[in-house]
Amino acid sequence: MGSAARTVNLPLHGGKTYTPLCRHAQHFFSHSAAFTKYISKCRLFPYGLRNRARFLSRQRTAIPPWHLTVGRLFCWESPYCLRQYGLWSPCFAFAQYGLLVALFRFRSIRAPSTAMCSGRGPCAHTPPPPTPDPAPTGRGTDPLPLSRIAFQSPATAGFVKGFNSTVSTLLYGDIMKILLDFDGTLTNIEQEYEFECRYIMSELKREFGLDEETINALFDVAKAHVADNACEHGWCDNDRISAYCDEDLFMTVASTMTLLDKWLAAADERADVLRKHGVAGATPMMDLTQRAHAAINAEPLSAFNTPEPVVVKAIHELLERDCEVVVVSNSPAERIIDKFEFVGLKPVDHLDNPSARFRIRGHAKKFCLGDNPLPVEFGSRCVDIDRPYYADILRKERPQVVVGDVFSLDLALPIEMARREPMVYEDMQMYLRTRSYTPQWAIDCALNPPADAPVTVRLLNHFTDLPMLIHKR
Repeated sequence: MGSAARTVNLPLHGGKTYTPLCRHAQHFFSHSAAFTKYISKCRLFPYGLRNRARFLSRQRTAIPPWHLTVGRLFCWESPYCLRQYGLWSPCFAFAQYGLLVALFRFRSIRAPSTAMCSGRGPCAHTPPPPTPDPAPTGRGTDPLPLSRIAFQSPATAGFVKGFNSTVSTLLYGDIMKILLDFDGTLTNIEQEYEFECRYIMSELKREFGLDEETINALFDVAKAHVADNACEHGWCDNDRISAYCDEDLFMTVASTMTLLDKWLAAADERADVLRKHGVAGATPMMDLTQRAHAAINAEPLSAFNTPEPVVVKAIHELLERDCEVVVVSNSPAERIIDKFEFVGLKPVDHLDNPSARFRIRGHAKKFCLGDNPLPVEFGSRCVDIDRPYYADILRKERPQVVVGDVFSLDLALPIEMARREPMVYEDMQMYLRTRSYTPQWAIDCALNPPADAPVTVRLLNHFTDLPMLIHKR
């Protein structure tokens, strides 16, 4: 039959096509969707591999041919693996692939056509339409129990599961990598903010003899001016705004104190009360703010300056699910590690062990702006994303999930990186940790994204929801 000798072009991403060279390749492709779906559901395989298979099986375009499917599942991070583990990584990849092929054969999936591949010439068999998923048999039930894939011995099943977990750790440790901010995301900074305000009040009373009523009246005027002109005030670096004053309680205080310093330097009448009481210097109010921060950091560890109990519970759950948790913060790593150890968690410093599953990257310098401004509009604000230090961390880590409470510092840059490099960051998930002080414009960016938004920012109102949300792929 002449029609049986034709070659079928298979769709790839980007509108390109691939022509299989033999019937074996196309026969395998005809079942690659089922193969990928099977991997995504069988709990024998490590979570990282199942999550990647689940992502591939839910793409709107057709599953790529067999060599791309295998490559995406088993060699997604091959440059990273070669850099980390040298020539051992191909050995692990082939071992993992061999195990999966063996399990796939035990599954006994056969072609719907009676004509089997002979290896000669192209195959006329076209991929069948996808079949609906079988009805669920209960929560946590595998679609194919171990006993049905020839693993009758518990010792054998345990060995294979352990081998898979080891290979997954070596090859796919960053498949589900979660980047978390620390202050405000994992801790509740409202109590620290109150401590800072009390410290500033007491120091102004002690050093300059100002009474509480005068201080409150001055601060009310300055805060109102900052709030009315929020687009002009914030955390500045390199003579540009790095984060806006309304995104964080500490930034509100810093912006207010910076404004008071400007009024003092400009001999503004609104700061006359400070000058009359002997407040002088280049930046006396910001110097006082820095002393307040130092006093906060010197406070003994307690429930008010360490991760919240719900955060501890969620991180335990993420680690149990084979996720890699990386805390990226502007604070020193030693300080963050001490706070985690206070609540029973044991992270390590990234500098000591870059491959640890729970580690801290301190001194991230998310706020540091480069010399080439790159303003990008997010809703009603314009955020500068020229952040070379943070960009370097994102490129090295390549996370699948980013969580932060300050939109400008934590989320703006990864969102734009997903727009500019969709092939690299196409599956990145963004979560804005909402607090009582979260500005409305940041919430609107999540609720009303533009039509061409590369990724969707979701609101994380309760941190305990994070393990459930990131698994909905």
